[in-house]
Amino acid sequence: MLPRPLSEPIRIALVLLTLLIAVPPGPSVAGGLAVSPQRLEFEGRTRSAEVLLRTSNSETQTYRLSLVEMDMPEEGPLQMVENPSSDRNSARGLIRYSPRQVTLRPGETQVIRVRARKPGGLADGEYRSHLLFQTVPEMDDSIEKQADANPTSGAQIRIVPIFGVAIPVIVRHGRLSAEATLSELQVNSDTGAAVGTKTLSLSIGRSGSRSLHGDLRAILQQRNGTSIEVGRLNGISVYTPGTHRRVDMQLNPPAGRDLSDGSLTVEYRARASEGGELLASSSIDLDGR
Repeated sequence: MLPRPLSEPIRIALVLLTLLIAVPPGPSVAGGLAVSPQRLEFEGRTRSAEVLLRTSNSETQTYRLSLVEMDMPEEGPLQMVENPSSDRNSARGLIRYSPRQVTLRPGETQVIRVRARKPGGLADGEYRSHLLFQTVPEMDDSIEKQADANPTSGAQIRIVPIFGVAIPVIVRHGRLSAEATLSELQVNSDTGAAVGTKTLSLSIGRSGSRSLHGDLRAILQQRNGTSIEVGRLNGISVYTPGTHRRVDMQLNPPAGRDLSDGSLTVEYRARASEGGELLASSSIDLDGR
């Protein structure tokens, strides 16, 4: 076989895969896939759970399931941990799930069964991983066909987005507890929104042996005695081993009410489905802000 002439253009097909992951709070939806519930907790006698997948895609799509490790920095969203340490309290060895890959037609649903298994001698603690539902891209030969049709075009690059939805899976063992605090409350003008809107920034503190999970609610307490909810963020977590999380909440007072009269009280409560217990609260005097 004669060697290829050096003057002949080289046609290269490159596929770049971009992983876009959606995580709670808020509806766990990405790439047309909705996942419910948005978190799984195995505690006490709870050993099994189900996750419902529903697709709104107009085409058939395959999803691959895997357990991954994610960390929560003090500021910003959850981040994938590429090389988790061996001493990490991962739930990967405690969780079984099936199926591990599903193909959904438009509008179809699928139930994923998840089980927790605690081995004898398991140390007390909270073990966490994230269950990732990730699209499997359908590779076709369109790039090669384009290259054959245009042999002088050189390298061909195709970007294939890989969408994913990740939900936390938490296994608790033993007598665990946690305490929450709210601090560093500050009302700021929201430069990225409409004129006159304001944002409340604060820090949620966590101590103890388990994560926190709840809803934040900002209440305007006016000097005339009336109380009005002016902000809410649902499903806010502070995961172990983290001890603080910075949060920004947009404030939306009703028309005709401003944030210059009275004080602002922030409550951090367990979700209503989990009893609604008050985890922490703090107030700030508005002083004409």
